[in-house]
Amino acid sequence: MFVFAGVEVATAALVARVVPPAWSVPHLVLEVVAVGVYLGLGFTWRSAPHELREDVLLIRTAVLGDLAVPLSAVAAVRVDDRTSPGFGTRHVDDNAIACSVTSHTNVTITLDRPREFTPRKGGKREIAHIRFNADEPADAAREISKILAHPL
Repeated sequence: MFVFAGVEVATAALVARVVPPAWSVPHLVLEVVAVGVYLGLGFTWRSAPHELREDVLLIRTAVLGDLAVPLSAVAAVRVDDRTSPGFGTRHVDDNAIACSVTSHTNVTITLDRPREFTPRKGGKREIAHIRFNADEPADAAREISKILAHPL
């Protein structure tokens, strides 16, 4: 998102050269709002990373909500690059949910047994897999596996 804000500033400078003087103030206001939105989204997504504690993995999807996964319910974790339509926490097939800001997920957690899950929009189902996105999927899978292998 920060890159988009930079591109927006560069584009705004070029467009400002061709905008008639009567439209320069509205153009400036529009550009300030656009850059503010890009920066706000970027900070929101970066300020709420997933959190791995001794007993729970907190999967965050920015302003779309969090999902707390007890580590006692996790059987396995692996790097698994997938695209799942939509965003937020949602059902993606008969036995899986995805928790991501975009449609891309790259880590899959397999639960020890199917568990009941009801997202905010309803649609209660049994799930066996949770997919989410991590900046460094191999590191995330390794750290979760390490805690699973040696619980505190």
